[in-house]
Amino acid sequence: MSKLMLCFSIFLITSCSQIEDDYSLCDSDFIYCKYFEIKFPELAEITEDNSQLSIDDINTYLKLSNEHANNPNSNYIFDTYTGIFIPRFSYNLVDGLSEEKMWFGLALYPLDKKNDLNSVTDFFYNDDEFGQPTKSIYGDCKKDQGSNFSTSTSALYICSDGQINSYDYWVTDEEFMWKMKCVWREDQFEAINQRLLKVEKINSSDTCRKSFESFKSQVN
Repeated sequence: MSKLMLCFSIFLITSCSQIEDDYSLCDSDFIYCKYFEIKFPELAEITEDNSQLSIDDINTYLKLSNEHANNPNSNYIFDTYTGIFIPRFSYNLVDGLSEEKMWFGLALYPLDKKNDLNSVTDFFYNDDEFGQPTKSIYGDCKKDQGSNFSTSTSALYICSDGQINSYDYWVTDEEFMWKMKCVWREDQFEAINQRLLKVEKINSSDTCRKSFESFKSQVN
């Protein structure tokens, strides 16, 4: 056993000296990614808090979107839909003590047919009902106006409470809104995947952004 531990320690030291950029693709071959694709770090583990996206879910969100569009008393989609974040795909990165250092999740939302994305997200963060719970957990969230991730169909918010940092990335397509949440405490750390016997130095914010930019909706 001591020889095995020694070999593993040597392996970790050697691996730490190599900063790699290996990503896996979650697509329709994965049970959770039937309706989208996204890349995630090879060292990451797909977490157990996923709720598989089904055709029934998709039809429900389409129905909610239409209900909002036809309801004169619903100003924003969140007047019809509660705004709950249901992870459809999530992964995490852990350190040598198996402590979670970074978490990434993706959720589906019904489309707001009355407002553009930036108006919808500004309402979400500024409204007392939705903004205050988010602020109490993740701190203030500010839109990154100068980011390439902030366009007419996407919006990036940077959140921080002084200890926890996170990104909220919103994207719209023709029928849905998608939200990606990435949370971390340390911007740089050594992630370890003992299943792969591999270690890699991780930059949390860069890792989040690489997953963001790889996302593609596959809902037809």
